[in-house]
Amino acid sequence: MKKGFYTLLVAGVFSVTGCNDDENPFQTTCDEVVILDSDRFKDAITDFFTLIDVTIEGDCMTVEYSSSGCDGNSWVMELIDAEAIKESNPVQRDLRLLLKNEELCRAVFTKEISFDLTLLKTSDSEILLNLEGELYAYTY
Repeated sequence: MKKGFYTLLVAGVFSVTGCNDDENPFQTTCDEVVILDSDRFKDAITDFFTLIDVTIEGDCMTVEYSSSGCDGNSWVMELIDAEAIKESNPVQRDLRLLLKNEELCRAVFTKEISFDLTLLKTSDSEILLNLEGELYAYTY
């Protein structure tokens, strides 16, 4: 009886003191996380898309875009950082969107996706993000 009690006690302690999601540095409310990869930034090929709108709220960059396809459910959109910080005031980072779209239909769909920008932070309180030739201020 005592052995069973101690097993339950130990299991209860572990369930209370186990992983705490609030302490997870990679937890995000965004759909995806920005990828830091200079090789992919330079070499990756993207499928055609039209960038409609970009907004930054908190640590999330929301991108609205359109492309042709059957329904857009299989599309994979990634935000790639060049892993280089341009010394300016404020500093700048180059970003690139990559779409993988293997759908062969002619209909056009619009989608929205958000990316967590936390990995791009520097010791400054603001950086400019150069995406598709436009600059977007990211203040944190």
